[in-house]
Amino acid sequence: MEFFTIILEKSSSRQVLPDNFVKMLDGHRPQNMKLRQAGNGLRKLWHVEVAFDTDGSMYLDRGWKQFVRAYDLRHGYFLVFRYDDNATFAVKVFDMTMCQRRYQDDDDASNGSRSSEYCDRCYVCGSSDSGYSKSSNDSGYSKSSNDSGYSKSSSDDGLTMVIPQLGDRAMPIW
Repeated sequence: MEFFTIILEKSSSRQVLPDNFVKMLDGHRPQNMKLRQAGNGLRKLWHVEVAFDTDGSMYLDRGWKQFVRAYDLRHGYFLVFRYDDNATFAVKVFDMTMCQRRYQDDDDASNGSRSSEYCDRCYVCGSSDSGYSKSSNDSGYSKSSNDSGYSKSSSDDGLTMVIPQLGDRAMPIW
């Protein structure tokens, strides 16, 4: 089972789990869960205690705060949890760029450092000689002149962001 949550201020000390996840456990009330960063290779397991309140809501409790600190989770971050039926969650972290956060490795996660690599369609180019120019229209966006499907946006601080565009490939949302 997979579900997502958005980090809110009150999420820093404990994290509520969805009611449908609790129902899926079919009455089983684990005392502990394990969390790990999603990805290939060996990942550090974070042992987190589980708490239940009187209405049956389930929370990641003691140990959650350390996970939040280690991965530098902030207000507004989007987390995707995948449960593997062995009391373990693989967690994907998406930050305010709407891209998955990538960490060098789990040793670096203990101090909140992150890799300089962003997902392949969302990265920031810090130099003005990157080939991207500031848009002349008010929105800050420019239409892609090539067929890559990307537009370029530049801010006053000299940073340029490549933004994926759907163009003709846009599909209606019903």
